[in-house]
Amino acid sequence: MIGILAGILTTISAMPQALKTIKTRDVSGLSFWMYLTLVTGQILWLIHGTIIVDWGLILSNTISLIINGIIFFLIIKYQRQQHK
Repeated sequence: MIGILAGILTTISAMPQALKTIKTRDVSGLSFWMYLTLVTGQILWLIHGTIIVDWGLILSNTISLIINGIIFFLIIKYQRQQHK
């Protein structure tokens, strides 16, 4: 039960940042390198979970990857617009 709760909380932890970034389009306080590292790590955890067929890892990292992938995409998109 503790593991399930921990998985849910860490999976949804980036949701407030994603919603704020979508709403404000402000990425000035977000680190490209941190999100690059985070998304890369989540891809690797997803691959690992798929190899060992661990549905907890697969589901939590898929959801986390979607949320953090959106933020990472917005960082790339809006930082390019700000530099123009």
